[in-house]
Amino acid sequence: MNREIANQEAIDSSGPIANQVELIAARIFKMPPEAVSAQTSPDSAVGWNSLAHVEFLLKLETHFDLQITPREIMLINSVGDATKLIQEKAAS
Repeated sequence: MNREIANQEAIDSSGPIANQVELIAARIFKMPPEAVSAQTSPDSAVGWNSLAHVEFLLKLETHFDLQITPREIMLINSVGDATKLIQEKAAS
C-alpha cells in the first residue's frame, strides 16, 4: 500500500485493535503499514522520535476515546505495548 494512500484512508474502527494501532503507528511514524508490527519501537522506526511519540499517544486517545495516564505512557516502548494497553482499557 502506498504511504500517501495509507495516510488518507480512514482507519476501520471495527477491525482488530492491533491492526488499528499498527495503522496509526504507520501514519504517525511515516512508515509503510506492512513495515509496522508489534515489535516496532523507537529503535526500529526512524520516524519515532519524542514528538512523534506524543502524536502517537494523542491519536490513540482520540481514536479509541480513552485517556492514557503519565504512568501508562512510560510503559509504551513498542507498538505491541500500545496495543496491549489499549486492549486492557477496552476490556475494562
